[in-house]
Order: sequence, then structure tokens, then C-alpha cells
Amino acid sequence: MNEPQDLGRVFLNHLGADPMAVFAESGPRTATRADVAARAATHARRIGASGVGQGDLVALACLDSLHAMEATIGLWSLGAAPVYFDIRQPPAEIAAAAQRVGARVVLTDMPRLAGRDGIAALDEPSGTPAQVLPSSPENAADLPAIWVSSSGTTKTPVHQARTHRWMIAAMRDAEVKLRSHPLPPALVVGSLAFGAVANTWLRAVMGGTPVLAMPLFHHVAELDAALMRPDIRFAALPPVVLRDLLSLHRDRDVAALGPAYPQLESLVSLGGPIAPEDLRRMRDLLSPTARNVYSLTGVGPVAYLEGEAIDTRSGSVGKILDGVAVTVTDDEGNTLPPGQSGHITACNTSMGGPAVATGDVGRLDPDGFLTIIGRSAQLACRNSVTVNLSVLQDRVLAHDGIRDCMAFAVPDPADGGDRIALAVETALSRRDVVLWLRSAIPALQRPDLVWVSAELPRTPSGKIALRELQALMARGVQEGTCVFVAV
Repeated sequence: MNEPQDLGRVFLNHLGADPMAVFAESGPRTATRADVAARAATHARRIGASGVGQGDLVALACLDSLHAMEATIGLWSLGAAPVYFDIRQPPAEIAAAAQRVGARVVLTDMPRLAGRDGIAALDEPSGTPAQVLPSSPENAADLPAIWVSSSGTTKTPVHQARTHRWMIAAMRDAEVKLRSHPLPPALVVGSLAFGAVANTWLRAVMGGTPVLAMPLFHHVAELDAALMRPDIRFAALPPVVLRDLLSLHRDRDVAALGPAYPQLESLVSLGGPIAPEDLRRMRDLLSPTARNVYSLTGVGPVAYLEGEAIDTRSGSVGKILDGVAVTVTDDEGNTLPPGQSGHITACNTSMGGPAVATGDVGRLDPDGFLTIIGRSAQLACRNSVTVNLSVLQDRVLAHDGIRDCMAFAVPDPADGGDRIALAVETALSRRDVVLWLRSAIPALQRPDLVWVSAELPRTPSGKIALRELQALMARGVQEGTCVFVAV
């Protein structure tokens, strides 16, 4: 029998095979496939009664990712699709973004959001549930399954519809390229608005894999305990979260105790650049299966770095995968030969996808390894000298007391060049940070302006949100609440 080409029917097939198999754990709740089907049917009945039907888009801003997935499965049965937003976004921003992409309704399980800016409550299914989850429409394979978003680190996120057929093919393609088929029991951390999190949930639906969903807000000790569970075999985490785990295990005696998570089949750094030293420590302290995956919305995985290559090709994101074409061009769009640095474009040739400009600057070595120098926006020209801000960030992250940082250029009104601003997320004082920068960072890379905060604004993927950071710091300077300290 041919495999269904829509995720709603894939879920129903798994439901029919073993309705009492665990679908997911989330907080105190362990939900079987039958539980999820009943709640999804109730969501479908309620949402359908509001007029949502085939081809419609529904925005979901949920704290509980399992609840959101139940609503998603209900939407599929109606022929509708979700687009996910992060609950940490302001309500007006969620509503405006949902309107831009044409969402018919915005639903949330967060009481503080419901009723604001036209956002409606996604109520907990209660009372007598709808007993049968309807099958998705016959043409569901070619209807949108989900709307995916770019990261939104430096620009407004761009949302695009992906059909069920496309999503299934793309997930199969990624599994082959990453040698990860089928998905083992997985730990999921973060908002569904982060594409990697949504992708893990969808892979779990496709493969019938149980998921352990961490609360969006949790302590590192809770995450550590979840990663130690013997049944958890896969986790993909952003670099800032991995850095928290490395801090927790920095004094671990690996020779005596072994790595922290020996049962993991794959521990992935995903969702932004990881410092080379952090990747080495991730492999040595946390799991020998550590790998850094470089991926792009609209392309999927491009390259990964693991094993001995973490040492021998330090700084690279890995060798370009089969079925992916990468081109490096100059400012005029001319293709550059191997070894020369320029703007990176990637294309998933195995899926027949378009070429996607990554926004990254880097080089492709003759042996196929790709090295990212930084974002196009992360090069500053100060006193006629080009400064690579990604290198500066890696140097700053060498300090164990600094959780994360971002460097960016600001115009220098004196000479028309750039000044270098550095925002640091740490519990250290501004004075301690500045003194350390003066002693540890070479003068040519040293920032002009430093801002220290216990918490920096972030995108759903866990990256520092540059646009929000720039606006926050500019407003703080104007109001006198944010003071820059010349280094």
C-alpha cells in the first residue's frame, strides 16, 4: 500500500496501528495517540464551527506545544493549516503578522493574550469529546500542511506555505542526508515558531515517534535531567542552550564518569552559529554524537560537522551534503573559485528547489568544506580596517561567565565609518566585562561601545534578535536608561 501523502492520514494510520502508544509527554500529561485524536477532533469541531475550512490558515500562539499539535492535527482534518507564533511576542505584533500572512483567526492557550488585539482563546477540550477524528480531504496532499518562517534575526520573518506532499518529501530528504531515519524518541525544546522545533514534531507525527516536550520556560537542571533519561535518544538545541549545559558540566570528569548523555544517538546544535570551542566541549563533555548542522529555510540541511572533523576542520560548518549545491559570489554576483570568500547561496538540488541567498559570507574550500565568516551585516569598517564581528563574538564567548553576545556596527558620525557595539548577556557587572574586554580582546577587534544585560531579546529560534536589540539600545540611549561605556 502506498504511503499517504498528507500528514493527517499518516497520523490516522499510526492511530489505527496502536492507539495506546504514547504520542508525547508534556509536563504532567502523557498523551496516547488515542488521547491526541480525541482532543484534535474536539478542536476540529470547535474551529470548524467558527467558519474555518479547506485552504484556510489559522495562527497558533501556544505555550503548550502538545496542545498546539493537537490543534494542528484537528486543522488538517478540516483541510486547514497552522502558522505558529511565539507567545513572547507582543500581542499586537502577533496579530499584525497573522494579518500579513492571511490567517483567518489567531488562537492562543495563554490567558494574558486571549482577548487582546483580536486574539481568541484556544480552549482546553473538555466535556464529551468528539469521538472520531475525521479524515483529511481527498486533495489534502496538495493543500498547505504548515506555514514556515525564516528566523527573523535581522529582518522581518518571511512566511511561506508548504504542502503536505512537500513536507513529507522534505523530511524524508533531510533524514537521508543526515543519516537519521527514523527519528528516535526525541526531546523537544522551544517554541513551535522555531522551524527546527516544528520540524521535529512533524517528523514525530510522520514516524510515530514519542516526544518529550520541555516547558518553554525551564531551568537548565530540568533540561539536564530530561536529557539523561535512558529513553531519550535525540535532541536538537540552539547554541545558547548548549552553552548552559556546558556550564553545568564544565567540571565533569569524563575519564571517570563518561559523557553526560551517553545514550543519545544524536545531539545536534541547530539554529545559529556555535563557537568552535563550544562544539568541541559539546562532543567531549555531553555526547560523542555531537554535530553542528547548518541548515536554511527553503533548503533544509546544507552541511554538518561531527566527530574528528570538529578538530581537523575547526571553524567550518562541515562538508556540503550530497543533493545540495552551494555557490559563493562577489558583490556583483560573479561566482568565485574555491577558497575565496563571498556571499553564499544554497540550493536543494535533490528536491528541485530554488537557489536561496543565505545572508552569510564565507568560503567553500576545494575539498567541499564550507566555512562561514559571518553574516553580511556582521562586517564593520572602522578606521578603514574591516573587522569580522563573528570572530569578535567567538572571542567574547571564551569567557565562561558570558552566556551569549552579539556585536554589530553602528554609523560613526565623525568619519562616516563604523563603530562597533557589543551587547553581552551575563550576570557579571558592566565594569567586570569592560575590564576583561580590555585585557582579552586585541585592540583591532575591541568594541567601542558595550552594553551589559542579564537577558537579551531573542527570536523563537533562540538567536539574539538584532532588530529588537538595536531598537532597545537606541531607545535606552535616548532615554538615558542605557549607557554605553567606551572600551
